[in-house]
Amino acid sequence: MKNIVGGVCRRFVSLGVAVAAPVIPSFVAAAESGPHIRLDETVITPTRTVTALENVGSAVTVISRDEIENSQIRDVPNLLRKVPGISVVQSGRPGGQVSVFTRGMNSNQTLFLVDGARIGSPLNGLVTLSNLTSDQIERIEVVRGPQSTLYGSDALGGVINIVTRKGGEGEKDGKHFGGSLSLEGGTHDGFRQAIDLWGAGKRVTGTFSLSHISTNNVFINDRYENTTVGGSLTFHATDDVQITGTVRYTNGRNGLPGAVSAGPENLTEHLKDETFFGRIALDWKVTDIWSQTLSVSNTHENLYDTGNAFSQSLSHSDAFQIGWQNNIQLGKSNTLTAGLDWYLNKGMYSTVGATPFEKTIRNTAVYLQDQATLFERLTLTGGVRYDDNSRFGSEVTYQGTGVLRFDETGTRLKASIGTGFKAPTLNDLYLTFPDTGFGAFLANPNLQPERSVGWDIGIEQDLGKRATLSMRYFQNSIRGLITASPVGFDLTQTNVAHARTGGIEASLNVHVTDDLTLWASYTWLAEAKNLTDGSRLLRRPEHTGTVGANWHFLDRCNLNTSLTIVGARADIDAATFATVKNRAYAKWDAALSIEVCKNFEIFGRVENISDERYAEANGYPALGRVFWGGAKVKF
Repeated sequence: MKNIVGGVCRRFVSLGVAVAAPVIPSFVAAAESGPHIRLDETVITPTRTVTALENVGSAVTVISRDEIENSQIRDVPNLLRKVPGISVVQSGRPGGQVSVFTRGMNSNQTLFLVDGARIGSPLNGLVTLSNLTSDQIERIEVVRGPQSTLYGSDALGGVINIVTRKGGEGEKDGKHFGGSLSLEGGTHDGFRQAIDLWGAGKRVTGTFSLSHISTNNVFINDRYENTTVGGSLTFHATDDVQITGTVRYTNGRNGLPGAVSAGPENLTEHLKDETFFGRIALDWKVTDIWSQTLSVSNTHENLYDTGNAFSQSLSHSDAFQIGWQNNIQLGKSNTLTAGLDWYLNKGMYSTVGATPFEKTIRNTAVYLQDQATLFERLTLTGGVRYDDNSRFGSEVTYQGTGVLRFDETGTRLKASIGTGFKAPTLNDLYLTFPDTGFGAFLANPNLQPERSVGWDIGIEQDLGKRATLSMRYFQNSIRGLITASPVGFDLTQTNVAHARTGGIEASLNVHVTDDLTLWASYTWLAEAKNLTDGSRLLRRPEHTGTVGANWHFLDRCNLNTSLTIVGARADIDAATFATVKNRAYAKWDAALSIEVCKNFEIFGRVENISDERYAEANGYPALGRVFWGGAKVKF
């Protein structure tokens, strides 16, 4: 294995020794005593049914509500940085464009969901991640590897499902209503206000959240502002029937100074994003062995680029979805899942120099999956899906996973294989620039989907009662990547590129005591290659890793700290467009909260403690050291 940049290695090792040294005796004692005990954690995203995590063959990481609150991280992209196999790149400061690369795949090849419903824009296949806050989130389930068999287009690299809170948090204490109000301020005139409410009645539970954050960042025309409102309401009509509605509205605005290596380039350009998400679902347990869910959802986005006469744009998009899922319990350890998904993707786009368009694409899909546990230790899951698309025709995908458990030693062998596809976006199909000054850029309505095959194999090993080590080797092959190709003096989109990614992802979680948790994750992206020209895929570091700790002490205090290390990677020079090497960096963060009394808490965090100077995207420097502090009133 190639060595990561020397300086980064030394930081990683030094911090690892510093964190591990005082807890090694406790860890050894925990690992050597008692039987192998695992938390009874369940997930829903990998199989679309509630499944014990130990019986899931796909690679899954869960970010819990406690982790979100303890870290004081206020947006989804930064929460994803500790997940193995995930690389997050932000163009500059808060509010800048965010890309998430899963196992080296393109950023538009990871599907984002809210409560199982798609939220990406059909225009470009992306989510405006910089505006996706951590408000109202119960947990985030990250599934890596092709997942198109259950979720259709865009799930080549994996699926990230944001599960929202449903209310009733304090029922166990006899409470029927509660909430919190928090205020915090920070460097660069940062200011955040948030209110969270929840309630629970005999048959109704609900939540509501409202937050607003603003910061001037460091450059001219670099201000970022975000308002997010969300809530859910669940009505338990009977013990077997419930109806749940979820809504979320985001209004984000940020300046676009451009590449600012030598000062801001744009002094007036702004991006405004307005997104509304709504979902309503009926869950019905028809019989003891048959349950079904009928859901309707819609994501509507308005995106405005204003202030610069050469790049002004306007777009509106809708991603409308109807789902009908049936789960049938064929036996104690055999579940059959069958469903129907119907999508309508609609978008309008207009920008300077382009031919405006307004188009609609429909997609109908059916899927079938079977999960079975044999001999109480072997769990097999297999599925197939058929999609019929009004633009490109049909697509068939499949997936198979397996888990072999050895409970006597706390060992689980896991493997998965599957196919995925990404349908051409509306921009791919219909966006044309008739005259760019260097010829035309032509849309191609005959584009076919990008297709992939991916597999992985690995091991999870419990190290005594309180620790788990996980390692996995993965590989993906992607064909028919959509890229611009010359046609005479013009360019047009074609399915010509071929890429391959592969490597190792590993994680270690240690519950040293009930109050002290350590974790580490590492990804070696050994291969991220464009096989068409032999080049390394841009902005995919070969080495990434995190180490961290969470310590609850004195009954009222909580300290959370993490170090993220990112190796060197190929990038594009923002001025010359030449391929350059973007240097490695290490970022250390810490957050402390103190419960002064039952109803009052003070908290603070420091981001980039060492004041590291780096740019995740070349030419777009990140912030230096930043301080935040505030207080929360609970009721």
